[in-house]
Amino acid sequence: PLAAAADTTKAVVFFSPRVGLGYTLSGVSELYLRGGVDVALDPFSFVSRADGQEQALLTPLRVRPTVEVGCSFWP
Repeated sequence: PLAAAADTTKAVVFFSPRVGLGYTLSGVSELYLRGGVDVALDPFSFVSRADGQEQALLTPLRVRPTVEVGCSFWP
């Protein structure tokens, strides 16, 4: 039978620098494009235990590229 193994890491911390461009639509809104990388400072894995052996089910990449496109509104 499958049984979840206890994980000692309760939070994942990323360092996520970004560079971006913005275009102001009006005094209260903006369109933006940002890019950068997410660097895991304390990587983790989701693990299950089957027949006494642990197996990683999911292990996120330590460094991953990111792109953000969006619209911001503020009062």
